[in-house]
Amino acid sequence: MKRNLLFIVMALVAFTWSCQKDEIADKFQNPIDNLKTAEAVCVPQVFPLFAGQTNNIGTVTVFNDKVNLYVTYQSEQEMEEFALYILDYEPQERLTPGQAPFKNNGPAKNFTFTIPLADLSFDVDCGTTLWLQAKTVSSGETAYGGVITPAGSGSWYGNIEYVICCEPNGGAPKCYEFNGETAWAANGNVAGEMRYNRRGNWATYVQYTAKTTTLFAGQNIPVGTVNFSEVVDGEVTITIALTGNWIFAEYEMGVAVEDNIKIQDYVSAPSGNPAPGQFAHKATAEGQSFNITVPANNFYGVHVDVGYWFEVECPEEE
Repeated sequence: MKRNLLFIVMALVAFTWSCQKDEIADKFQNPIDNLKTAEAVCVPQVFPLFAGQTNNIGTVTVFNDKVNLYVTYQSEQEMEEFALYILDYEPQERLTPGQAPFKNNGPAKNFTFTIPLADLSFDVDCGTTLWLQAKTVSSGETAYGGVITPAGSGSWYGNIEYVICCEPNGGAPKCYEFNGETAWAANGNVAGEMRYNRRGNWATYVQYTAKTTTLFAGQNIPVGTVNFSEVVDGEVTITIALTGNWIFAEYEMGVAVEDNIKIQDYVSAPSGNPAPGQFAHKATAEGQSFNITVPANNFYGVHVDVGYWFEVECPEEE
């Protein structure tokens, strides 16, 4: 009888632990499946960047806090010029016709305008609607962000409609989902240069020199940089800096996915399909910047889980 009771207890313990393991595994394998609800706060708004009316070459991200408006251009192409027009919503006309009040020359793939709200030429309050014309030029070709207006009399343009966010302490709940992506450090600034496996798996590795490379998500989306330091006392410091609205992967807002950075060093060039879960160096990062010190070696695989939150319609209450 005692032996039977012991067997039953052990079976129950084993079953409970098995369920817990399944739950833990599900949480790690599916960190972005659940809908998240949060207080009404300001979140970045992401708009496509089109060249030639239809060619999507990047994004324009717009965000504001209580002091500034931030407009970030992000593209795979080098841009020679970044220009931003701010329009009054009612007449939908440029406040400074023919002139870009905010302009910067490249070449660069990413650039952010930081504009004090108090410096705008009209009153901007919580809930004020702005129309923005985010314009770039690359190799002589013009690109616009937002909703594209078809060419009429030989011209076309794009507008972004943006409502100044109030950043309240409370308010009606809003719902968000996390768009997660796998990212790998490239050997330079071109996607897919040095792949573990020339067929199928697109994971890339880096041949070590002290340098800064591009971090690509989804094979060819630039989401940040990876810097490899000089060797100091037999070690190299790797600094990962994300750009735009990309952050290190989160389970929910403010709660990072465990081991969202995985790094492996190699004496010789690796091959075959990598297994990031077995990489020697792991870390859990929050926000957009993180550095880690690893042993000096000839090659590195740098795997990062990244993504961004976007607002979705909340489900109706039953």
